[in-house]
Amino acid sequence: MGSFFTNVQLLRGGRLAGQSRAAVIAVVTDAIKEVALEDGFVLADKAGKADRTVLIGGGHGDSDGRWLTIYDEGTEGQDDKRLDALAGALSAELETSAVTVLVHDSDVLEMRLFEDGKRADRYNNAPGYFDERVSKKAAAEAAGHPERWSHLLRDGVTAAAVRAIWSDETLHAETVLAKTAAALGWNGRLAGTGYSYTVAGHGVSGAQTILRLRMAERPKAEQTASGPPRFERGGYMPEPELSVGEPLQLHCDARNVGGASRGLAIVVWGEAIDRGLVAPSEVEVIVGMTLSRPQAPRVTVPLAAENGIPGLMARFADLDLRAGHDIYDKSARRLDPRTLVDLAGRSGVSAIVKGAVVAPGAGKLHVGFVPLAAQQDGQCAHTMSLSVRAASRRPLRARADVEADALRALDPSDSLAALVSFDLDRAAAAAHAADAVEKWSALLARPLGKWSIAVFRRDAGRVGSGSSKAAGFFTSPRWAKLRKEFASEQRVSCSLPVGGSLFGPDGDPDPHVHGFTFGTGMIPAQLDAGDRELPTLALSLDLTGAVPDAAAALHAIVDDLMARAQGVQALVARWDGVAGSIDRTPYERATGIYGDLLLTSWQKRYLRGVGDGPLWLGPALLERLGDRGPLERAAASVVPVGAGVRVTPAAGAAGLDALERALAPLLPRDAGSSDANDAD
Repeated sequence: MGSFFTNVQLLRGGRLAGQSRAAVIAVVTDAIKEVALEDGFVLADKAGKADRTVLIGGGHGDSDGRWLTIYDEGTEGQDDKRLDALAGALSAELETSAVTVLVHDSDVLEMRLFEDGKRADRYNNAPGYFDERVSKKAAAEAAGHPERWSHLLRDGVTAAAVRAIWSDETLHAETVLAKTAAALGWNGRLAGTGYSYTVAGHGVSGAQTILRLRMAERPKAEQTASGPPRFERGGYMPEPELSVGEPLQLHCDARNVGGASRGLAIVVWGEAIDRGLVAPSEVEVIVGMTLSRPQAPRVTVPLAAENGIPGLMARFADLDLRAGHDIYDKSARRLDPRTLVDLAGRSGVSAIVKGAVVAPGAGKLHVGFVPLAAQQDGQCAHTMSLSVRAASRRPLRARADVEADALRALDPSDSLAALVSFDLDRAAAAAHAADAVEKWSALLARPLGKWSIAVFRRDAGRVGSGSSKAAGFFTSPRWAKLRKEFASEQRVSCSLPVGGSLFGPDGDPDPHVHGFTFGTGMIPAQLDAGDRELPTLALSLDLTGAVPDAAAALHAIVDDLMARAQGVQALVARWDGVAGSIDRTPYERATGIYGDLLLTSWQKRYLRGVGDGPLWLGPALLERLGDRGPLERAAASVVPVGAGVRVTPAAGAAGLDALERALAPLLPRDAGSSDANDAD
């Protein structure tokens, strides 16, 4: 996950010009008090609880001490309106310039310039991040007007230089911020963080002046409701995917928005029960779980049929239901996000419907929350559309306690994934990998939207993220830079929604995504003498957005890599989730294998997976396998590729079972493996 932070940069001009830093801080503090008072805040007592804290730093130690940095706890929820109000009011009151800084997930940088209380300009590096339907006019406005910032630039810096920074699509949000800070003479370290990181000790020193505020009047949202209990729906699983034989565990939440009471019934009914797809047997409820109270009480009650009630009921007669809070009241906006989440959670009830998954098919299941003190008017219900698959195939060495979702990840999907490891130095492997990605890009039928880009730096685990238009991406300067980062950085990972958007027409996330990842482990491995991490490439092609015969073309790309780039091993399988992480494959998850799986010592000894597509064995694995007779009898084909072979499994589950038995000397074992035959 990237960084989220806000701050305000305040110029020591206007009423602040020529004053000592102590005098400047005093004037700014008074101005912030006035702004806070208009927002309903007053100074908190030294011993009292603060609802909002403001830090003031900078103004000394900068290149010329011209700027102060202000961190406001009240804007850390990415509240751009409150951020604008603070910057605008300070700019007006102090007759100077102020700039808001907002970074969202390290992808978006939004800066707004205020002069004498009015917004003079706005810059956003990704105006289509939240809404891709951005007009050309809006995009041009968001691109900023550097000439409006000319009077703020350091000596020798021109508006054209700022335009070059802002228009460079190869730069990540925080890099743009750092370069802009240097152009304006800000303290880059202070500008590159926010309140939350600073108080958590992850920020920088220099923001020491503290202003503690409390609300002049307590917000209505803090008051508890009265009257009969009344439940509103919360989160739930709208379309659970299940497999026959797995335990049934369906989660859903509700929240009491009425008064306190005692007693609750959970009712479960629907065609999913009537058709015999699932057999619910009990319900576990958790009451009042909040951020400050994560270990909330849990109670489990069996489900049973009751006369006049459809389906099954679990009755919690002695369960105390806490009164609710009106978290949607306008006064709630003055509360910090954590407090608001806690208020909502206090009267929340989570229900986990447990039982067995019995038969394949599809059907709806309803879960009702019924307060016993107001059964008609206080109830609410969730409806889930269950999809139950036949039991998934178990790998030869699957853990005995493997979860069904880990096995489902091995079921054939619309995503065709490839994984290749190279016994080359990083620079040579990067060149081969980048060439392969370019060839792979030709298999994308119609690239739309934007690539999401994440570059994991080699220094201190930093992550740079951004986006770039899909059209012409592989001939763009951004791709040219990524090719270099393949060699210089820890890892590069990119993804592209097949339909051009992360969300489908119904607003739900679209699971159809292309992607690629190249690099080594996220966390440096513990290496023995002579060992190292092998550079690894993952490619994921969604077949709903691929050209015809894409599978054969992908096999040819992997053949070429194994032959020319000293491939250690490779696989192609119809698995989801491979391109996003090279550290652990779905096969390794199902077999309980984890650790430093990119090491030479591991990859020349064990396979990283066996799927429904070909796999490639390099020389070291072939030597460890020994007699190839069982492999050649079990596989559909074994074809020489370079110094190794490509193995194609026979069709169906029986073909994979036979292939795994033949490859048993190369299959890793976990202590919880269900395979009784130790072939190591």
